[in-house]
Amino acid sequence: TDTIFYLNFLFFFYIAKFSLKINPPPVKDLFVFNEAVITCVITGDDKNEVERAKVLWTFGGKTRTKNITDILNNITPPFTKTSNLTLSESEWFSGSEVTCSTERDKTTFSETIQVKKGGERPSVLFYKPENDVKDTENVSLLCEVSSSNLGDVYVMWQKNNDPYMEDKRKVYINNNTVLSYLTVSGRDYNNKNNKFTCAVKDANKENDTAPRINSTSKREIPAPDPGLYINCDKDSSGEDDYNSLWSTASSFIFLFLFTIVYSTVLSLSKMK
Repeated sequence: TDTIFYLNFLFFFYIAKFSLKINPPPVKDLFVFNEAVITCVITGDDKNEVERAKVLWTFGGKTRTKNITDILNNITPPFTKTSNLTLSESEWFSGSEVTCSTERDKTTFSETIQVKKGGERPSVLFYKPENDVKDTENVSLLCEVSSSNLGDVYVMWQKNNDPYMEDKRKVYINNNTVLSYLTVSGRDYNNKNNKFTCAVKDANKENDTAPRINSTSKREIPAPDPGLYINCDKDSSGEDDYNSLWSTASSFIFLFLFTIVYSTVLSLSKMK
């Protein structure tokens, strides 16, 4: 009897597996179609249960019933039901919450996602190797995206007018800087007719959805190697301000020392 109870318990526990997960939009859709496709995936071991699951979408607290597609994978367990909600890029970058939910045995499963809003649009800087690259080697191009208040960042690359390419990897140096790397062949890089472009879309306070871009080619002079930790402010005005401040400070120091020397000499002359 105990064995049967235990087996029934295991069987119940096994078929009771059920989960919901929401995924962010693919970067490529934001650039190619100017839209954000949010995906909600329901996973379970009971085929009928997954099929019957009704997906509810809300955007900014309001129910969405349009631009939704559901796809069921019912070949082998675990079974999945995928629901896609398509938003315009302006809707996605608005920062409104997107929620996907469903019910199972009167229990609600839900997840929420939203873009992280930033401040001003970021700067986009390009770095490439200072040394020569052989045709047989691979080379990494680096795109730096930085802002004093950086929101979510989406980066795509292009070679000439070819289709967009996703970066090899993305590294967050801090809350204000993102580095995107693209690896290309030395042959492509050394071809002076090739132009490589880093395109950036970000969630900013201006709600500007146009990509901010920067391009480079072999014929252009490379920027200095930024090193492991990059100075986010490449504006030359910062250096000018520093020089001006130092000049002013030097003047005050000179006047201060001159006053002391003059006072000392004056005192000595009076003593005589």
